[in-house]
Amino acid sequence: MKYRRALFVVELGENAEPHLAALRRVAPALEQLVIVAELPTRTFAWILGERTADSDDKATAALEALRHAAIGVAPRIDVQLAPELAGEALAALCAAERIDLLVFGSRSLRSAWMASAGRKGQRVAVLWT
Repeated sequence: MKYRRALFVVELGENAEPHLAALRRVAPALEQLVIVAELPTRTFAWILGERTADSDDKATAALEALRHAAIGVAPRIDVQLAPELAGEALAALCAAERIDLLVFGSRSLRSAWMASAGRKGQRVAVLWT
């Protein structure tokens, strides 16, 4: 199968290199990569008003590192920051971006549930790395 558009869900600050390397092997001809960097639960409070300059700087640096790590995976790369992504939001994003490969940077039970919710009514392959 030739995948053209992938959605990569990863926790902000996690090492994305091994996951992106697997994605390069599985889908070497991607046209677009959408990356959703989820805020770790422990840092979610800064979104609700407990933000500090230090936490903003760390998030900005982590997003920039993620963008840099993804260079060469696809010609078009879109990195988005999000709180914990719900299944319905994942399904809507997959539909809006016409995603044909869903990639998770975690093998957790939560990511399995998200994959199930994100694939409802859609033909999206899933890659756990």
